[in-house]
Amino acid sequence: MRNLLLFLNIIFLGSCVVADQNTVSLQKPTVSSLASLPPQAPTAITLVSPSSPGNNSRPTLRVTAPVQGQRVLIYSDPFCSTLAGEGLINQNVILSGLGTDGPYRFSARSVNSSGLQSACFAPNSTIYVLDRTRPSIPNGITMSSPNSNVTSTDYTPIISGSNLTTEVGASVRIYEENSCSTNPVGSSIVDGSGNFTVNDIDYSSVGNAEISKFFYMTLTDVAGNINFGGCTPLNLIYKLDTLSPVSANSVVLGLNYRSPSNINNPVFIVKGVNSGDGVALFDDASCTNQVGFGTAGGANTEIATVLTSVNEVKTIYVQVTDQAGNVSPCNFGMNYEFDNTVPDNPAGWTISSPENNSFTGDRTPLISGQGLVGMDEGQVRIYSDGSCNRDLGGATVNNGAFTVSNITLSAEGTYSFFG
Repeated sequence: MRNLLLFLNIIFLGSCVVADQNTVSLQKPTVSSLASLPPQAPTAITLVSPSSPGNNSRPTLRVTAPVQGQRVLIYSDPFCSTLAGEGLINQNVILSGLGTDGPYRFSARSVNSSGLQSACFAPNSTIYVLDRTRPSIPNGITMSSPNSNVTSTDYTPIISGSNLTTEVGASVRIYEENSCSTNPVGSSIVDGSGNFTVNDIDYSSVGNAEISKFFYMTLTDVAGNINFGGCTPLNLIYKLDTLSPVSANSVVLGLNYRSPSNINNPVFIVKGVNSGDGVALFDDASCTNQVGFGTAGGANTEIATVLTSVNEVKTIYVQVTDQAGNVSPCNFGMNYEFDNTVPDNPAGWTISSPENNSFTGDRTPLISGQGLVGMDEGQVRIYSDGSCNRDLGGATVNNGAFTVSNITLSAEGTYSFFG
């Protein structure tokens, strides 16, 4: 009975027993007896790199199992049938290569020194999605604030796009050189609706300048694939102009206009303004009371005005606004005198060569007058009818006097002259 109890205790301890009547000896188990048992199965499979989804067909995994130092077999399916790589437990293993794009549920077996394999371990969830499909840049990418190819003073253009519902989370990068190799000037992420807006482009560092920029784009999906064609030109042109426009170099009256005059809507010609710029005329030095406006179409710009009907001298000022909205200083143009006061008739009208009321063969009478104070540079016209319709000639008043010497009578007869 004593020997039997000893035997049972030793069996409980997991030892081999050799006994006689009163003594017991213990022997260690052999290594070969442990190696003949299958190893324990792995307990976890972890994706090390890259993140999922990814475009690397040889991702790195790590398999966790209770026994260190054992080999591990990794399969690209959840049934331990398609071997994809092997290595050591609890160490990084680079797979030999996956096949087609798509989701992968990996499985693994532990292998002991005798080559015995554990049961197949397969997690219930997808560990890695292989995606090597390149995205495409959509049509209809636009620029606002300002619009494309529109010159403005806005330093921060905004570029937008849509129709990228299959590329949610993709990275949009905007460049200003055609290799897309330098740092981007702006970037964005495609939102859940497939839209993106690049609103971080800023050219304020250029200060007062006139520049023109073409833009290029790359689209990188969440798996790391870059769009077909790589660096892609966008049909967008950004134009910035913050320089003051070229001012007018002179302002003159239009043809058939003079000063002083009784016309209160004269036409002025502005010279030296760039084509396409707006030209405004004012009658005050602060350029607040506009009296005329036109758009420069060449070297000379004709602008009709509406001035006051009060007899006075108006000083005309000019201000130029370019197509970007930059405004020039308010510059002096010229003086214009409006005068609609009816002059007095001259005193001392005389006819010479021939004498007044005499018969002669001379068809070129001279008519003179004086007493036109304040009328210097004014015009005197001579007519042969009381309605002043049949103009015979005229002269310019000088020092209050005039002489009309350009009359030539066409037929014989008696003439009465009116002026």
